Amino acid sequence: LKKRLRLIMHSLWLQLLCVVGLCLAVGLNRLAWGDPKWPLLGMAALMGSWLLLALYTLLMGLWALYQQSWQVSVVPALGMGVACLPIVCVVSFYLGARQVPAIHDITTDTVTPPLFTYALTKRHPSHNSTDYSSENIALQAAAYSYIKPLVLSLPPSKALMLVQDTVKELGWQVHNVDSVAGVIEAYDTSPMLGFVDDIIIRITVDGQGSRIDVRSASRIGVSDLGA
Repeated sequence: LKKRLRLIMHSLWLQLLCVVGLCLAVGLNRLAWGDPKWPLLGMAALMGSWLLLALYTLLMGLWALYQQSWQVSVVPALGMGVACLPIVCVVSFYLGARQVPAIHDITTDTVTPPLFTYALTKRHPSHNSTDYSSENIALQAAAYSYIKPLVLSLPPSKALMLVQDTVKELGWQVHNVDSVAGVIEAYDTSPMLGFVDDIIIRITVDGQGSRIDVRSASRIGVSDLGA
C-alpha cells in the first residue's frame, strides 16, 4: 500500500510538470515564434501524457482506497481529485467539438467568398490554406443555416464606418482597411490558448444600400470549434 501511495505522489509531480509544460507551450503559441506546429504538437503530447497519468492516478487511488476498505485518506483522495481535472477537460472538449462541423473556414458568401490578401503575409506555411473549399458549403449550410449576408439601407461609405465601430467593439485587431475597395481585414485571438482566426469583411453596393459579407478562417486545426 505504501508503495502505491508513493507512486500516486510521483504521478502527481509528473502531472504538475505536464501542467508547467502546457503553460510553456501555450506561451510559445501566443508569441507566434517560428513554426506554429511545434507548440501545437507539444500541447497535444503534454495533454495526452497528463491524461494518461491522471487515469493511472485515478486507478491507483481507487485501489488504495479499496485496500483500506474505502476509508478516506489524504493521498488517494488528493490524487483522484487532481486526476479528474484533465479527464473533465478532455471530455468537455470532445463533447463540444462533436457539436460543431469539422470546418475552419466560415463565410456569408459561399459562392464568391471574400479573398484574404493582407492576412496571407501573416500566415506561416504550416497554417491552413486560405483557399476556400467547396466541401465546406454543405457542412456550413447544415450547421449554420442562419449565417447570411447583412443588407443595410446605408451607402457603402457609411456602412464601412459602422463596420469599423463594430470591429472595435468586438475587440478584433485590424490588419488593414481599404476604404476604396470596401474591405477590412482583421483577426481575433482566443483568450487562453491564443489561437488566431483571420477575418475579412467586404462591403459592396446593393441597390440603394450596402451588402456586408464576412469570412472567418482559423489558422490551425480542422475545426474552429464554433468560433
